[in-house]
Amino acid sequence: MELQEFSPSLEPAEWDFYRVTVKERQWNADLWSALVDQLRPTDFEEGKGYYGYEKGLRLLRDGDRILTLYTGGNEGTRCLEASGYSSPELVTLLRSLGVQYRPSRLDACLDYDEEGLADALFDFAVWFANKKGLKLDYRGDWDRRKERTLYVGSRASAVFLRIYEKGHQAIAQGDQDASPHWVRIEVECKPDKKRREHYALLEPSDLFRAGWVAEFMGDMFVQELAREPIGYQRVKTTDAMQKRWLVKVGRRIMSKWMQDFETPEQWGRAMAELIEEVPVDDCE
Repeated sequence: MELQEFSPSLEPAEWDFYRVTVKERQWNADLWSALVDQLRPTDFEEGKGYYGYEKGLRLLRDGDRILTLYTGGNEGTRCLEASGYSSPELVTLLRSLGVQYRPSRLDACLDYDEEGLADALFDFAVWFANKKGLKLDYRGDWDRRKERTLYVGSRASAVFLRIYEKGHQAIAQGDQDASPHWVRIEVECKPDKKRREHYALLEPSDLFRAGWVAEFMGDMFVQELAREPIGYQRVKTTDAMQKRWLVKVGRRIMSKWMQDFETPEQWGRAMAELIEEVPVDDCE
């Protein structure tokens, strides 16, 4: 990987994690064959399921997991999950095959190699978190300033940021050629269900404009960035939608009640009388 010094641009961002659901009708042997041919696994490993799925099948390359397929349990869908360098491979393949999918989690990263940058980024993140009232979580050896990680925001929220000394991590894992000044900013996005089709079209750089992260990056770059909505999308309800909801939640009781009457008209009159009879306070 070719690293660069800090610059106020989102373009160098890359995928680092990608989890999607694919409907069964989109799934076929050709898609699976294309995934295997593209990712070139050297081994397969069966494992347990997650996210409500019963089974997991891991594709390994030289001992590293490059893709996991989850099946069973969630009727009508399968789940694909890739991390690290295999994430962009999965995205490229799904898009080239025209597969319709919905991402439930997407991570993107920006990597820099510059002495002193980690301290500057940590200080800025603390300032921003205090300004916005965001949660901070410190991991690693902060006393000796090695392998430090700073989590900004809540992991359970729609968007979450982590800043860490990737170079120290790589050195600890045996990569003696890694730069000790290598620092990574990583954004983790879990878009609301109604926004997932839109997020399937986004690029890694777009994730750094998701939710409050757009303001974080804009303040850091000293420029205004357009925000990508990511959280719950409120839908304006209509009378017809409210009536359908009422029938959906009360269908079993209503059906049983209707059997007490000879005609729908009689049931309708009884319903109207009950509406008049029940005080409003009992419905709140």
